Amino acid sequence: MKKVTETIGIDVSKLTLDVYVRTTKVHKQFSNDLKGFKQIISWTIKQKINLEETLFCFEHTGWYCILLSYFLFENKYRYCCINAIEIKRSMGLKRGKSDKADAWEIANYAWLRREELIPSVPPAKKLIELQRMMSLREQLVKQLTASKNLYKGMQEIVIDELNDVSLGILKENMSKLEKQILTTEKSINELIKTDETMINNYKLSKTVKGVVIER
Repeated sequence: MKKVTETIGIDVSKLTLDVYVRTTKVHKQFSNDLKGFKQIISWTIKQKINLEETLFCFEHTGWYCILLSYFLFENKYRYCCINAIEIKRSMGLKRGKSDKADAWEIANYAWLRREELIPSVPPAKKLIELQRMMSLREQLVKQLTASKNLYKGMQEIVIDELNDVSLGILKENMSKLEKQILTTEKSINELIKTDETMINNYKLSKTVKGVVIER
């Protein structure tokens, strides 16, 4: 890796980013959005930190860190998105002490391994979109299954199925969910077709069984 003279640890949560500069031991919290990302850069520049020789480091937190990853990569700031288990095993990081302490641990982890760490590259945006739609489909399928099970259970104790309000609502809900699932699957298939590599990426990222790829 290119020379690293500074490491900055970031503890990522849904709404906030706790940032810790290793050498100056300065900590500050920012919002986990584009405004917060820009403020982090301005904040570090004011501290006269050479960003060309700085490595940002944070744990992989799924959706919560993806926008930060894109921001750093697209603006050519080096960063490493590390599996939380790896940091815990290496440093004995104990979650829950405080966000500031966690950010310090991450910054220290990056500093000790600065020679061996390889800067991260975020996944293709189309792949992220695919994973997002697959996640949505998974939730819709779970809701449909739950509604079907509830419907079957109610059928056992209902005398007049045709006029029962509860069964009617469930039928309407199941019909709506089935349409939403079909719409989501159609979008998934259309997205896959926009890129020659998407089918392979789709197979690698697939987490939900039963999604059919149209060819």
